[in-house]
Amino acid sequence: MKVANTKRFYLDFGIIILLMFGFGFLPPIAPITAQGMRVIGILLACIYAWTIGSSVWPSLLALLALGFMPGNTVTTVFVSAFGNQTLLMVLFCLIFCSCVEKSGLLSVVADYILTRKFAKKGPWWLAFAFFTAACVASMLCSSIAVTIFLWTIFYDVVEQLGLKKKSPYVAIVMVGITIMAYLGNSVLPFGAFLQIGIAVMTAVNPQFVMNYLAYSTLALILCVVMLPVLTGFFKLICPKFDYDAVTTIVKNERVQMNLKQKLVLLNVILVSLLMMAPSFLPKGTALYAFIGNFGVIGGMCAASVLMMVIVIGGETLGDVVEGMRKSIPWDMYFLLAAALSLSTAITAEGTGVGPFLKIVCAPLLADKNAFIFLAILVLIGAVVTNCLNNIVTLTLLIPTSLAFAAAYGVSGQFLVAVFAIILYQGVVLPSGSVMGAMLHGNKDWLTPGQIYKYASLGELILALSMIIVGLPIGLYLLF
Repeated sequence: MKVANTKRFYLDFGIIILLMFGFGFLPPIAPITAQGMRVIGILLACIYAWTIGSSVWPSLLALLALGFMPGNTVTTVFVSAFGNQTLLMVLFCLIFCSCVEKSGLLSVVADYILTRKFAKKGPWWLAFAFFTAACVASMLCSSIAVTIFLWTIFYDVVEQLGLKKKSPYVAIVMVGITIMAYLGNSVLPFGAFLQIGIAVMTAVNPQFVMNYLAYSTLALILCVVMLPVLTGFFKLICPKFDYDAVTTIVKNERVQMNLKQKLVLLNVILVSLLMMAPSFLPKGTALYAFIGNFGVIGGMCAASVLMMVIVIGGETLGDVVEGMRKSIPWDMYFLLAAALSLSTAITAEGTGVGPFLKIVCAPLLADKNAFIFLAILVLIGAVVTNCLNNIVTLTLLIPTSLAFAAAYGVSGQFLVAVFAIILYQGVVLPSGSVMGAMLHGNKDWLTPGQIYKYASLGELILALSMIIVGLPIGLYLLF
């Protein structure tokens, strides 16, 4: 691990240690207990560390610190953290998506959309095509891979259009691709961020079961709404510019799936159906019990095994070993292990944190109807996730809001669905998510000011779309 500034590294190290092991000595604020203060200190230290980009060592140190809490041992904490079913779910989801990505299915889907005639009608039809490609392709594999792939294609198109780097239109399309890639990636039920949200909810309510069919329907509706609305809004605010006609967007305009890609796509469909089936199969039947026994882990594992035993052209459809070597963001894996352990610890009865949060949030969230309650959560979530980190925000907001949800008749399933879509979108600041860091790291094509402006506006459009369209549909039709 390279360290750019040694003095700054040790300053950050000191702050993290001080928070993690010193905060617990402060006088408790009722109803928080001394144990609660210690857990809060560990959480604050992790939030600081994760925000500045340090993931692995602070996460491991947090698990060690939790191991010395009353009633814990280091061994039990580590076994619980890395034996967590969500960590296994995320692992198999990422491996499965890496197999899909390697098959070339991503390029086929993106190329097919970008070669449609409407994409050449004008710059905003072109933007719409890129947004659509980002959304659809991200349903099948990693949003990061899709974003990088489409950015690379767009660089060539910018030259054809006669535009300059860092021009408003260029910045808008690149930001829009990022937002729609995250939104598309949230549609299918094997998305890693959704599984993290389910894990946080399960830590609070062990009996929680997700309605995947309702969730995917809601996310898909939002995609359909956002594509024209986001394109139209960006067209409205973008300064007018001169451009040349687009002649070629992708080099190969004859798009056709090969046998390997067809089989991979079939695998994606089967896994999705397997996860959604319990939502519409009659309970108590043998088929319901059989499919229910698979769960997310079983579905992902079975799909991975299937892709490793089908050989096309002397090569298997997928390779789990290669996926684990090259496609698993291990820093996120350790962060997630610590975040899930902290979400369990901070909501424990002996900490007093839950009652404290309820008292603090009551003036804002209490005495509202269900729609207003959820609308406030959407707006709060959209702001916080772009300032902190999307996983951290998810870990904090689910337990906090759940205390009020029952009073409004809002199901935990709908709460997870809303947060899994909205909180995923940490793109305004580099600390918000991997994609946010990618945007700010692309300094040749984007300025920080453009990212702050267009990403913030894009997130506002998504939040309003969720409030105006998503909340009524979810409240009254789906959940």
